[in-house]
Amino acid sequence: MATIYNRAAYKQLPQSPTRFEFDGPFPRAAGLGFRQQINLLVPVGTVTGDIGRLFESRENIAVASPQISGFYVRRLVITSSANAGGTMTFNLGWLTAGASAFGASLTTIQSATTLDVPIATIQAAPVIVTTDVLAMSFNAAGPTTSLCTVTGFIEFDVVAPTGP
Repeated sequence: MATIYNRAAYKQLPQSPTRFEFDGPFPRAAGLGFRQQINLLVPVGTVTGDIGRLFESRENIAVASPQISGFYVRRLVITSSANAGGTMTFNLGWLTAGASAFGASLTTIQSATTLDVPIATIQAAPVIVTTDVLAMSFNAAGPTTSLCTVTGFIEFDVVAPTGP
């Protein structure tokens, strides 16, 4: 199984060509909105079971008070540059909290197209209260036969106690 990293959010560690570290925004106060760009290269040969890591929540939030505490996605948009070859599909969601929270067996990488996740889907998705990874989980009809770039963005905020 291969892991593909969002080049806009991860940096490659100099001591190892296979190690990456998340380098995106981390909200530290409630009520601030953030946007993380997505730039993911889907290589030739991507198969079922491969994971495209788009974003890490990296938060551990006390959920006892207030009850609305958590990490909230406000908008999620991804665009495919071209057909990745074949009819590869993927689930879009959180690796732990729900691998298809934002869509199951999506076909976005089968042509140059944009997926703007509907607000009703975003509102129905789980609230994230512990570290999790927003990912494309490739699930059927691989391998891909041509290079494909997935771009876009995620907008999010955190509702959490912010005491001294």
